[in-house]
Amino acid sequence: MTTYYDENRDKLIANQRAYYQANKDKINEKARKSKIICECGSSIPKGHEKRHYDTKKHQNFLISKSDYLTSFHYETSENNTDDNTKS
Repeated sequence: MTTYYDENRDKLIANQRAYYQANKDKINEKARKSKIICECGSSIPKGHEKRHYDTKKHQNFLISKSDYLTSFHYETSENNTDDNTKS
């Protein structure tokens, strides 16, 4: 059993290529504009998030963020302990 795609494969591929050539600028413009701002401050393309998350810049940001949160938690828990002993 053959499908429509199998019977008209060459024609469909030719149509796809013609559409791409006619709209190449519009398609590429949309791809260039699809960027996101990471929590570490980097502007990265939408499709390369995983690659960015593995970079040293992002990893260092996560380490410094966790160090800050840990020290903040330690300081606040120390303050809570001091308040309880004063009563």
